[in-house]
Amino acid sequence: MTYYILIALQLACAYHVYKNKNSFYWYFAILLLPAIGCLVYVIAQIFNKKDVAVVQKEFTAVINPTKKISQLEKKVEFADTYSNRVELGDALLAIGNFKEAALQYDSVLKGSQKNDYYANTQLLLALFEQEKYDEVIAIGEKMSAVSDFEKSQAQFKYGLALSKTGKDDEAEVILKKIDQRYSNYPERVQLSKFYIESKMQSKALEVLHEMQEEFLNLTTPNRKLHKNTFIEVERLVAATQS
Repeated sequence: MTYYILIALQLACAYHVYKNKNSFYWYFAILLLPAIGCLVYVIAQIFNKKDVAVVQKEFTAVINPTKKISQLEKKVEFADTYSNRVELGDALLAIGNFKEAALQYDSVLKGSQKNDYYANTQLLLALFEQEKYDEVIAIGEKMSAVSDFEKSQAQFKYGLALSKTGKDDEAEVILKKIDQRYSNYPERVQLSKFYIESKMQSKALEVLHEMQEEFLNLTTPNRKLHKNTFIEVERLVAATQS
């Protein structure tokens, strides 16, 4: 019984990280240090910001996501507003229903909301997961003038979409923006894979060696937190140098 409670707690915390766009490292804390990571997250990110009733709502949304979707659909039926549509889109995106999520975001991008930053970038993320790279690129180009787009997850997906369509030079300009020391490790691993696939092994090794060096300087808790990422880094270094 304890095992299932812990799994439910991990799922709830991971969903809360995604929904509130909290720092990516929380995923590692929650997954690699289940009991301690979840406890620290709840204290630091939930009880300091929301009351118990809201926390219970988050847990219910994870344990029974279809119930939340149904409730949000009823909200849209009652009041077809921008906020209700986007909230439904976010919930669908969170459970991996990318096609339906995209439909919700697209439905609000009309008239005065056509260039809305949040709905556009969420639509970009949903389209990327459907491998609709040309549409991702179109949105990325439109949002590139917005300051919040710089070094965002949406911008990174835009860069990956460019690489998927053979625009490697443009992709590199976008993707390497995420290459910042002591952060963005999963994205930097993806950057190194882009370099490898583009036959730019020296650039890939530069990124990978930089991460290896950083790993040596991390505290013991952070080494544990990023353990799996750095196992992948070691694998890529060995494969690239062979």
